[in-house]
Amino acid sequence: MKFNKIILTLFAVSMILISCKKESEYKDYEGNWSGTYTGDDTGTWNVNIDDEGKVTGSAVSDSLPFFTLTGEGEISKDGELNTTISNFGISIVFKGQAKDNSISGTWSYVGQDFSGTWSGKKN
Repeated sequence: MKFNKIILTLFAVSMILISCKKESEYKDYEGNWSGTYTGDDTGTWNVNIDDEGKVTGSAVSDSLPFFTLTGEGEISKDGELNTTISNFGISIVFKGQAKDNSISGTWSYVGQDFSGTWSGKKN
């Protein structure tokens, strides 16, 4: 009988600890986001933000639709995004701010005089 009480107590404590798991500080940003970019080039982009603020995604230019740039970066707890996408020596930096279910910012081609703006929403 005493053994059953110990097992029941351990089970109850385990359930309490599991249910008290700390909520992600990035919960407002977690998920899939997509949108467009404009300026010296135009195209579409898609990213995923995980529960640790890591950003992974891709962008496709309207002028080169068969050429996908991929990359990663991070988003801060305050929604500030900094991501670099690249492929075959091309690197483009996306910087911006997320608020609610919208996100926007600027982009620039590293080493070139190409830039513009981008915006999107959480899917």
